[in-house]
Amino acid sequence: MKIAYVNTKRIYNENKKLREAQEALDAQLDIWRQEIQDLENNIEAIKTEYEEKKIILTQSSKDEALQKITDLESELRQKYKEIYGENGLVMQTNEDLVSPIMEELVAAIEKVAIEFNYTIVFDSNSGVLYAKPKIDITELVMSEMHLDIITDAPKVEQQDDSESEDEPEIEENSEEEEMNPNE
Repeated sequence: MKIAYVNTKRIYNENKKLREAQEALDAQLDIWRQEIQDLENNIEAIKTEYEEKKIILTQSSKDEALQKITDLESELRQKYKEIYGENGLVMQTNEDLVSPIMEELVAAIEKVAIEFNYTIVFDSNSGVLYAKPKIDITELVMSEMHLDIITDAPKVEQQDDSESEDEPEIEENSEEEEMNPNE
């Protein structure tokens, strides 16, 4: 049985496409925040104007102003829900931007695993407590993805391995060891 792991955190940090996707999402978030801020400012201005003039307004004008405020507050709640709610624009946009990159990552991991005949490939960031650096196939996966590497990306911790090889060293277990690991 051949086992390897991939450091997906490193791939995320060094992936230029992912950074560009995050920047695109951040730009869109700024637009949505401004839309909400404009609506909030409009509501506040109408409330202030109403408070200043309510003494001289007729009852129908008061009712009309209060209805406008209520409608705008309802619009604001709807806008929040549309943008930040479950399956809102933030989630949809993030999914649209990140899904193709994640699909590419999964395909690259699968291709490397098949090419090098790995039985199992773990993500070193989700549950692997220890792994020898020799079974790290992150470089192979990144190569398979043909990533534009971000040179100023924060370095993700990885173990130093002075014995570098083209293919990671994989320990193969005999059938006997697989059946009874306590011996």
